[in-house]
Formats: sequence, structure tokens, C-alpha cells
Amino acid sequence: MGLQRQSNRQLITLDNGSELGAGGEARVFAVPGEPSLVAKVYRQPKPMHGHKLAAMLANPPDNPTASLGHMSFAWPVDLLLTTSMSSLCYAARPRSVRAAHKIAKTPQISNPQQVAGFLMPRVTQMRPLIDFYNPKSRREKCPLFNYLYLHRTARNLAGAVGALHARGYCIGDVNESNILLTETALCTFVDMDSLQVSDRSTGAVYRCRVGKPEFTPPELQGGKSFADFDRRPEQDMFGLAVLIFQLLMEGTHPFAGVYRLPGEPPPIEKRIAANHFPYGSRKVPFNPMPAAPPIELLHPTLRQLFMHCFEDGHSHPSVRPNAKTWQIALKEAEDSLVTCAKNEQHRYGNHLRSCPWCERTRILKGRDPFPSVAAVQSGQHLQPLKPKKIPIVPAPLQHLPAYPRVQAPVGYGQNSYKLPQPPPIAYTPTQLGRPRRMELKLPSVNPLVAGLFILALAGAGVWYGRNGGLPIFSIAPLLKSMPAGNNSPTASTGINIKVTHSIQYQATAVQAIAFSKDGKILVSDREDGTILLWGLEGMPQIKPIGALPGKSAVSAIAISRDGQILASASRSDDKIKLWQLSTGKLLGAIAANEGIVSLAIGLERKILVTGSRDTTVKFWNLSNGTRKLTFKWNSGWVNAVAISPDRQTLVAGTESGNIHLVDLNALKEKQSLKNSSLPVECVAFTPDGKTMVSSHGREINLWNMATGQRKNTMTGHIGEIKAIAISPDGKMIASGSADKSIKIWDLRTSQLLATLNNHESEVKAIAFSPDGEILASSSADGMIRLWRIEN
Repeated sequence: MGLQRQSNRQLITLDNGSELGAGGEARVFAVPGEPSLVAKVYRQPKPMHGHKLAAMLANPPDNPTASLGHMSFAWPVDLLLTTSMSSLCYAARPRSVRAAHKIAKTPQISNPQQVAGFLMPRVTQMRPLIDFYNPKSRREKCPLFNYLYLHRTARNLAGAVGALHARGYCIGDVNESNILLTETALCTFVDMDSLQVSDRSTGAVYRCRVGKPEFTPPELQGGKSFADFDRRPEQDMFGLAVLIFQLLMEGTHPFAGVYRLPGEPPPIEKRIAANHFPYGSRKVPFNPMPAAPPIELLHPTLRQLFMHCFEDGHSHPSVRPNAKTWQIALKEAEDSLVTCAKNEQHRYGNHLRSCPWCERTRILKGRDPFPSVAAVQSGQHLQPLKPKKIPIVPAPLQHLPAYPRVQAPVGYGQNSYKLPQPPPIAYTPTQLGRPRRMELKLPSVNPLVAGLFILALAGAGVWYGRNGGLPIFSIAPLLKSMPAGNNSPTASTGINIKVTHSIQYQATAVQAIAFSKDGKILVSDREDGTILLWGLEGMPQIKPIGALPGKSAVSAIAISRDGQILASASRSDDKIKLWQLSTGKLLGAIAANEGIVSLAIGLERKILVTGSRDTTVKFWNLSNGTRKLTFKWNSGWVNAVAISPDRQTLVAGTESGNIHLVDLNALKEKQSLKNSSLPVECVAFTPDGKTMVSSHGREINLWNMATGQRKNTMTGHIGEIKAIAISPDGKMIASGSADKSIKIWDLRTSQLLATLNNHESEVKAIAFSPDGEILASSSADGMIRLWRIEN
């Protein structure tokens, strides 16, 4: 095949032996005598190709990495023309947008004067982007590419996208297959002729006709033809945010998750269209993937930007963060990275209290996401290690270390494997693209004291006292007294509530809390499955008095009415553990299916009730651990269960909005209540049992148990309600929400008494003390707060 360069009329001969690759639209060839160039030749060239390429040659983007000797774009450098006529010109360019669209829709024209393809730089010594964010590929192909490098990669991606937008281009088909990466975190975009191109001289727009559904924003989902839309920069920003999320979350797609409803889960594109972002503030029928890192791993500013993009930007695409905003936030996150004291390749944000990669290595049974230099030298990073307990110790702040030279293990060839130099910065803007929300930083726990406490917890399996196998600790209190500040009620109602203590012992969410019957112990969970017992007798000096060890994150806890038995369950564990609360002794374990999300103990401790994501409620005999009965409703996850004070009725709230009632004497379903299609997150009874309280989205509903009718509805939260509690005297309801607030309501009048705003993230659990004088709350910010209530 003979072609001719437009610039110098040089003849080029291409044959099948020089073909480097092929796609549906074109083939790529090596260029004889030009090792730095390749030729892309269209299978069916059209006049539109020539017009579009000419506009690109006339308006190349700035190269953000030019000073580093690297090209960020495999941009066309010359046109290739057919040679069957002496004239080297191609068909006239259109004079208007309408003419351009008409030409674009014209069938193939066998014109010998047309453009057949183009020359572009040859990209070598680079790998697909997925090789770096996929943990398995990274461990095998570039094992020393650590979390700092992933941040720098994301910055360089944002810089390249910003450079294209600055010249009026839209990528359109944003996806991982069009991006290559060096081992120094420099990126190159390929397949540039698929961009949406605007011809500055004519105003013609040559649209991008392709796109991957998993990177396509919601407004373009639903089977729409890309050829019918002019893309906008904010639509590129959706795809860029997906790539950044995958880079920083171990390859996890932001809309991947575990489906909570019956039936087959919808595909990713439908989740995007429906705004089912599992990490957002809205209630969606998906939970994050169990193998994914916790979202708290990310720097707080990055978490905010993902919320802006995927949640706020669902209905308002213009609010999605632009490239400059991402670059500034990523630099802030990168600057906050510290080095683990145990593995110099572990980098993590200083907002975390311990190294998440050490913990993740333990969870993955020795498969370190970022293996040490010594492990790479010996080849151990390619073999799973035997799992062992790794004490979690907060890493001190350190400067980034020098990068050593590493000798390659067998299989890497004869050359030594070098740890790349610090990854270059592609493009550093000086201002944010738009204002960002500021975060209030609460006083933190003393790092030394916190370190001693966490180290003690990590050794709970070894350090035991004589109190029934319960580990006993004697350390300084981990408390900070907080000023009233913005804790004051929103209205003058004769109630005064202020925070008295704050306990923070981890940076991840506290999912469950409960008071013992005598009010002397507060029970809470920890991410690694440990249940912590806090002694409240010595207030204001609160101390941890014990830890009940576990293996996986706790999803629900329940305490029997007599205060003797504590039950705990996990979504990912198949056992319910039963503890003697007074001694911490493990009484036994009930073998149950995975996915338990709610618990209740009733009938004088003889029955344990579980609600599960398998859409069932099961009744278990506590004396022998056998299952007595199962109720299965086609209503989705059973999010909450509660037993009435007279021990006659069980209520179960489900994902579909149904509330099922079960007669505990006859063990038969009585009726079901439904007021909304929104999921029921919480259910609770008033002390007299006459009223049942449930939460549906942002609403709290009160139900008359005698008639089964809804009595009243309370609204006021701007986020989904995650927890409710009723005071022991039956006068107040407390509700905690994804909007980070706690609201206190008068149960008799439904009047809002107070709003408490001291949590930095969504409120996960709340509980009143038995005397009603203390309200405890826990949050996704890892903080437990104790509030003094004064009437």
C-alpha cells in the first residue's frame, strides 16, 4: 500500500508485515525509516476524517510534560494521502456546521484525492493504565508503584484532560484503554482521532461517536446515540472521576457494589443512570464491594469531590469538579501522605491513625498491595504469605525517603529493576476551578496515647486478665471535653443538650453502640471486628475496660433485657457470637448465613432474632443455637428488627419500605404496614409498647400499634435517617442522619426540640442511657460522642 505525506510529498510504502495492530475502523503500521512514527490508516476513509484531522493539526493542545521530554498526547503530526492522482489536496472543508454534519453523514466516497490516514508519534515503554490500578497486575508488572505514584498519576491525568479542554476539545470516550503510563507516573493519551473536535475556522463540530458505558455520565445513559450529541467538558469530568476513583481505590469502580434487593443486580450503566453511588449520602440498593478499601482511606477533600461529581453532579452536571480542582485536591492529598514505620512502600494520608495497607495485607492473607523493596528483591511479593497478626501502630510523620535501586528477582530479565524516580508533576494550576466546602477539624487524640491503646487492642488475643478471658487495660483516658459551641438547641424549648465527652479510637465508622442495663458500660464496635467496652462509672474519666475480639466488621449488636448477654453479628461472617457482658466470656456462637444486618433478643433471652440481606428473619434458640423458624418476604434486605416491650410482637423493616409484624406467641405473621417505597432503616418501640417508630428516607413515622395506622410524620433532616432511639421515659425521640446531624423530637407533640451538629460525617448509631440523662452517638468519622441532657 503506497501513501504520501501531505507535508513533504514523501512516498511511504506500508505492507502487512509492518502492521502493529488493528481495530474496527483502522490499522496501525510501523513506518519504514521512521522508528519514532507510526501510521494509522482507515479501512474506509471518508472526507470527514480529513476535515477533522486538518482541524486537529491546526490546533494542537499544549503538552503539560514537554519540559520533561514526554508527550502527553499521541497527536497527529502529518496527513497521509492516497496517490492515485497527482493532486495532493483533499476535498474542500465545509463552510458551515450544517455542511459539516451533512458531510459526516455522507456514505463512503471513492475519491482518490482523499485523506487515507495520518502519522503520529510511536509510544514505547509504556503500559496500559489498568496495569497500575489493578492490584494483581501491579504486583506482577510494576510492584514498586506505590500510593504516592497513584496520586501523581491521577494529577497527571487531570493535567492532560485540562490541556485538551483549554483548546476546546472534548474527549468523549474517556476510558482506561486509551491511556498509557510510564513507571514514573507520566501518562499518554492515544486514539486521539476519536476526540470531539471543533473546527475553529468553520465552526463545524466532529463528534465522538463512541463511549464505554461504565465511564459515561448519567445524562448520556439509556441507549442514546453518541453521534447525536455535542459533548461537554463536564461529561469528560465524570469519566475522569471514575478513573481517579479506580486509581485510588484499588481498581474499584465507584458504582460497583453488592445488590441488596431480590433478583439480578442491574448493570453498571443502569446504576449510573439511577444514581446508585454506594459511597454517597443517599440510600441506594447497593453496599460497597467487600473487597474494596473503605472510602475513609481517601483524603477528606477527595471524598468531597467524589460526592460533588457522582451525587450532586447527577442532576446538575455543571457542578462536577473540573480538572484544575482535581489537581489542587490531589496535590493536597499527596502532600498529606506519610510513610509506614513497617514498610517504606506503604504511603497513607495523615488523617488516618494507622497504616491501612498493613491491615489490608492482613485481610488479603499476605498479599501486600504495595510490597516492600525487600519483598520484591526476594520475589516474595508474587507468593501469598501465611497470614499473621500485625500490630497496628500509628506511623510517625516522615519525609519521603530516597528511592533505592532494587535487584530484580528471577523472571524480570537480566536488567536490574529500578524503583522509578519520584513521579513528575504534569501541570500545576494556581487556583481552584470553583470554591470547595471547608471542613471543621475537631481536636484529635494524643497520638502517643492513641498508639498505646491501639497496640493494646491489637494484642488482645495475647494479653488476658483473669476476668473470664477479658483483656484488661489501664491507660490514660482518650477524651477531649468539647465546648457547647454549635450544640445548642435550635429553639428555646426548656431542654439543654451539650456534648460532654468525645472518644475517637479509629478513623473509620463506628457502626453500632449500646448501653448496658445498669448504664455503667457503653458497648461499641471497631472495624476489625473487635467490640470495645467503655467504663462509664468514672465519668468524666472514661476508660476502655475490655475488648471482645473478632475477625470481621460488626454490623449489629444487641443486649438482652437483663443485661447479661451481648450478641454481635457481621455481614461477612457466618457466626453470631454470644458474650457474657459482665465477664466478657464467650458463651458460644450460632452458625448463621452471612449478611446479618439487624439483631434483637427476646422472650426472656430464649430467642434471638436476626434480619439479613438474604431477605429473611430467622428465630434462633439461644439455649442450643438451633434455628426455630424462618420468615422470608420478597421485600429486600431486612434492615431492622425490634421486639415490643410486652414481648408479644416483632416488627421487621425492609428495603422495599414494608414493615412486617409477627405474633411472637403464635409465631405467625400478623400484618404488614407500608407508608413509603423508601427503605425502612430503623424501627423502635416506645416503653409502653403502644407506639412504634420507623424511619423512611428523611421521614420519621409514628404508628398506633392497636390499629396499625400511622399517627404522625416528622420531617426536618436533609439526609437519610440512619438511626433512631427513644428515651426511657418515652418523651423524646433522637434521630441521626446522613446529613451529619442529630435531632431531638418531642414524642407527644412531634415538635423539634434541638439539633446537634458536632459530627463530621453521617451519624451511624445513637442510644439513650437507661436513666435517660446521656445520649450516645457514633459516626462515620470514627467519633463517639456523649451528650448530657438537662430538662
